[in-house]
Amino acid sequence: MCHITAAAKEKYLESLKYEYTDLITDDILTVLDYLFSRYRKVQVVTVQEKEAEILNNPFVPFDPMITIHRTIEQLNNYKSFP
Repeated sequence: MCHITAAAKEKYLESLKYEYTDLITDDILTVLDYLFSRYRKVQVVTVQEKEAEILNNPFVPFDPMITIHRTIEQLNNYKSFP
């Protein structure tokens, strides 16, 4: 859960927190489902910026392939949002 709270802005998580402890008591699947169903819209400009960032990233043959694959997968995930 700490990865989600570190990655998401506070304003998106505020309604999920338990008022007395200020902690998120739901499981990870519930939190992700809530966040994606409510805030899933990605601007076209964001996708274009991410794509330009990936295309301008130099290819280093000695880098592990998973790092390249992961960035491409992240871009595909951005593009799949409505």
